[in-house]
Amino acid sequence: MALGCVVAAAPAAVVSTRPIIKRLFAMVSKLEEEEEAQVLSVQVDTMVKGQPSAHTHALSAGSTYKIIAVGDQERVNVIQLRILDEDDNEVAKNEENPNDEANNVAFVDFEPDQSGKYKLQVVGKSMRTKDAFYGIIVSRKPSS
Repeated sequence: MALGCVVAAAPAAVVSTRPIIKRLFAMVSKLEEEEEAQVLSVQVDTMVKGQPSAHTHALSAGSTYKIIAVGDQERVNVIQLRILDEDDNEVAKNEENPNDEANNVAFVDFEPDQSGKYKLQVVGKSMRTKDAFYGIIVSRKPSS
C-alpha cells in the first residue's frame, strides 16, 4: 500500500494584506505620536474598480475628525473619500489634485454639525486591476 499526499496548486496571484496593514500602521503611529490624535477605528477591506464601498461610523458634533483612506500601492492609482450624512447627502470629500496621478491616499478633516451616523465612502477612481485592498482610519483630533 502506497502512502501519498495530495498537494493543491497554489492560487496564481495571491495578494497579501500585509503591505496595506504596514502603511496603515505607519499612519496610525504618525497620527498618535505627531498629531496627538485618538485613533478610533482602523479597517481593511476590498474595493471593486469604480464601485463605492462604505463604512458607517457614529461621529459627534463638536469633535474634529481626520479620516484617511489608503489604497493598495500596487493596484490603486487614485482613491476618493466622501463623507455622507444619514440621508446620503455629501457633507465632505477629499480635495482631488488633477496633477497627481498616483494619489492613492485621501484625507478629510471633518467637524460634523450634528451628532449621528455618517457613511465613509471610498471609491477606486483609477486602478490597475478590477479589485484591490484599501484601508480606512478614523481619528479624533485633540481639542484646541
